[in-house]
Amino acid sequence: MRCYSMHTSPFSAKPDAAEQNETDRLVGEGIRGLRKARGLSLKDIAQSADLSAGFLSQIERGLSSASVRALARIADSLGVMISDIFPRSEERRVGKECRSR
Repeated sequence: MRCYSMHTSPFSAKPDAAEQNETDRLVGEGIRGLRKARGLSLKDIAQSADLSAGFLSQIERGLSSASVRALARIADSLGVMISDIFPRSEERRVGKECRSR
């Protein structure tokens, strides 16, 4: 459950930088896990998805955000649905604790 201060609402709040970074990290971990489970290298997926191995590595480490188009190509290269690379709600840790303001 997301926490809001009295100055924000669930309809107007943008994710903060920490939440965006956590999402990037979890998506990257999902991609890496799927890739390794299939015994594929970064180079294999990068070539198949028409991305550079360096960019794919950055995505896997949570250092870069991928576009929806790039995520769809990665998912296709892994033989999964795009939703399979996103973290499940119980995996998300950002917002677990609410700080009073």
